[in-house]
Amino acid sequence: MMKWLEYGRAASLCERHDCDEDHHGSGQAELTYLHFRHMVEQAEAEAVVLAVGCVSKAMGRDWRAALTWLERRHASDFKPQERLELTGSEGGPVQVSDAREKLQAEVDGIAKRLLD
Repeated sequence: MMKWLEYGRAASLCERHDCDEDHHGSGQAELTYLHFRHMVEQAEAEAVVLAVGCVSKAMGRDWRAALTWLERRHASDFKPQERLELTGSEGGPVQVSDAREKLQAEVDGIAKRLLD
């Protein structure tokens, strides 16, 4: 099915009417790749409308449906905010050190081994 959809996309982008590429399907075929792609897109659009209707109905009966819709549709205002707090040992501040000296010592050690 995915190959048919890919062919349908290619056919929709093809501007040549005399094109004999695979994406146009055989001349005898009643259902071309392009037509198939349009049918799939139509079915997907109808499914979205149906799903939106279900959610819309559910919002009147169940606050969770409304909250889910708000979190997804208006995430900046309604999506739960996550908070992450980092602490050092025993709840103290995180200790940050400059690793340049340690790194330089490692590089010097490697260089010494290579040159010896």
